[in-house]
Amino acid sequence: MVDMAFDSNILIPGAFISMNDGRMVEESIRSGRTLVRALESDLITMPSPSGGHMSAFSSLGPTAELGLVPLISAPGGNILSTYPQSMGSYTSLSGTSMAAPYVAGAVALLKQARPDITVTHIRELLVTTARPIADSSTGLVSNPYSSGGGLINIYDAIRARARIDPPLLSINNTRREHPGPINSYIRPINAYWEIHTLAIQNTDSAKSMRISLAHIAANSLTMFDKNGTLSQQLLTNQTMPTWPTNTSPVPANTLPQVLGIRGNTLVRPGQSTNITVFIAPPLGLPESERWFYGGFINFKLTWDGESTAFSHVVPYAGFNGDMHKLSVLASAPIGLPFLADSELEPIENVSELTISADTDVYLAVALDLPTRIFAASIVDATNTTRGYLPLGYSEYVGRTLLDEAPYYTIPVNRTVFHDTQMTNSSELSAGSYHVHLKVLRPFGDPARESDFQIWDSDTFKLGD
Repeated sequence: MVDMAFDSNILIPGAFISMNDGRMVEESIRSGRTLVRALESDLITMPSPSGGHMSAFSSLGPTAELGLVPLISAPGGNILSTYPQSMGSYTSLSGTSMAAPYVAGAVALLKQARPDITVTHIRELLVTTARPIADSSTGLVSNPYSSGGGLINIYDAIRARARIDPPLLSINNTRREHPGPINSYIRPINAYWEIHTLAIQNTDSAKSMRISLAHIAANSLTMFDKNGTLSQQLLTNQTMPTWPTNTSPVPANTLPQVLGIRGNTLVRPGQSTNITVFIAPPLGLPESERWFYGGFINFKLTWDGESTAFSHVVPYAGFNGDMHKLSVLASAPIGLPFLADSELEPIENVSELTISADTDVYLAVALDLPTRIFAASIVDATNTTRGYLPLGYSEYVGRTLLDEAPYYTIPVNRTVFHDTQMTNSSELSAGSYHVHLKVLRPFGDPARESDFQIWDSDTFKLGD
């Protein structure tokens, strides 16, 4: 969501006085003794300092497997609009509830102008005609994982005479695909890169279209500290560490690189052409710091007999490194996972632990990254898996949220389940056991054991 009031042509009336003056005015009005009047010479205008930038509370991408979200941004901060009459008729609010109706209204305008347009086409146009949003803290534009294609621009969406497919590029895992030098396309470096093909169609039925291609690098984001552990602060759009950190000249190797190999630069009416793009991550940023990079492929389009160029963008974003190798389980410095007592304090000497009917023991585990499969089972002294712990199997588990419970807790007792639906259970006999936890890494194959991250507890005893 974007804070509004960044256009000097949009004037929103308002009045500001000190708290003490406000109390005096309020008391005087109640007593009926005071007439309040502002002299014209005292009126001033004040721009919103956050106008035109992403709101701090706006949600951040990507998805669990680096899908590019959000798709677009819309005004949602400090929105003056109607309100129930009993509550003042008008008020200024911020949030998704302000941005969502703005987008709904924009789509209604687009549908009115183009009654036959499909949902897919609407999605394409909203993304590719959006305007990348400036990030004043870096001097670049906001990362697509923060703002999507940018600020919704319904006027250009209605007038658009081109379609681009796909409208965005999710670089799902750079390190796992296309290793090798790019050589003649981008300066000779040993880079890891991705190739994508974009199809662009001229939907004008009468005029030919000419294509000019450019690249807009966005800032990079990270949710990890310098040592590679997940930040223990709740990060927002304004606290998320970014690169660069100021507006001084930025070394080229700390920004992603894009080169487009064009098909036909002249596209006849109703025809299409393909454009191949090479995207290389910012090699100058340490992979140990786990940066998320991105930018915009900018198409400048002109039609015969017209001097004004129309801009379409294709946002792209990815991870600088191998996401598959990242730890899903919270890192060792945090002390997780561990077996905990009834007060959820770590049990120091697990090897001396005996769990009986009146003993409450839990597996405490935190996730730095979401996982497709979370499986906590119990294993006996012969290394045979006897079943899942209660609540010990889940799919599509989100990472631990730092503003809520710091970890998940799972009971450890004599009850085990033999199916993932937790419907078939049995009781274990006395003996020596340990907890075996495995979580699937990003992009992992559930059929491949090596794609799981594994943790085993020390051996403990189940009593009679």
